Amino acid sequence: MTPGQVELRAEWCVLPQQVSAVTAAVYTVLAETRREQGCLTCSLSTDMGEYATLRLAESWDSEDSLRRHVRSPRFEALAGVMESAFAPPRVEFVLPGGTRGLEYAHSVRHGHGSAR
Repeated sequence: MTPGQVELRAEWCVLPQQVSAVTAAVYTVLAETRREQGCLTCSLSTDMGEYATLRLAESWDSEDSLRRHVRSPRFEALAGVMESAFAPPRVEFVLPGGTRGLEYAHSVRHGHGSAR
């Protein structure tokens, strides 16, 4: 990562029969996300086994760009897709001040205190 760059990482598992629908939904969101100002990269990988593990990685040029994304309808749609997980997803926001979890997104989206 370059100075100022931030990342969003998420990992969740779905049942094998859900993979096609879930990945199609995520790719629709990613296509829009890639056009957002400040998005450097975003990708999805899938590992198949007893369960399908999906890993999302996004890189942003700044925390301000990431915060705009977290407030967007695209992020809300992505969060909805992650609800298909059979266990809570693991979500990390890698920021200059350290790594945060889902509480960061909640703080950004709902304005409770400082997200920083």
